[in-house]
Amino acid sequence: MEEQVIKTRRGLYGRVNITLPLPFKTSLMDLQKKSGMKKAEFLRVCLMIGTEKLSENVLLNDQRGKGSKLSQQPARR
Repeated sequence: MEEQVIKTRRGLYGRVNITLPLPFKTSLMDLQKKSGMKKAEFLRVCLMIGTEKLSENVLLNDQRGKGSKLSQQPARR
């Protein structure tokens, strides 16, 4: 995928494509409809909040001496 920079009145954005399991996507879209936010805005906020929470967990694990590596999952075949 080619790197894209998207310029809007609200700032610069980069495009990200992700694949989710269908039940998870369905529940996310239900939450989006209930929130009243636009789809792109909702997903942006979810990703930023999730990233913040994940980084907090990684930092907490580092401080406890457990290391910052996430548990690796075996590759699917």
